[in-house]
Amino acid sequence: MMVDDLPAANLLMALVAVLYGFWSQGISRATRVAVPVLDKKQALAKVDRVLFTRCLPLACMAAIVFLPHMVDMLWSGAKALQQTGLAAYAPLDSARTAFSLVVLVGVAIAWHLWRMAWALIRLRRRLKA
Repeated sequence: MMVDDLPAANLLMALVAVLYGFWSQGISRATRVAVPVLDKKQALAKVDRVLFTRCLPLACMAAIVFLPHMVDMLWSGAKALQQTGLAAYAPLDSARTAFSLVVLVGVAIAWHLWRMAWALIRLRRRLKA
């Protein structure tokens, strides 16, 4: 991890978090759209709009930004543990800890958004049937 990664990760995390905060209620409401018996066009349009303009783009953005860092953190942590044992984790590095927390929160948001996207995709299939 370079020193410049922390401000960049914080900025991207802030962007993801702000968009998630603005859009999460709308995404959540869209997952609870009732499947009407007759005219499904309006419900399908709402689900499509939320899925393709909010949920999927934000889920992709969060995954692309944070998952590579998460994999790198796990890989380097496992290597450090293998090479030096628990002594590798003795010194506290506040920048690395902050970066790790930012990445963990970003991955949690990405995971939640992908769960919501999957729920919207299943609902979309039911509305198209």
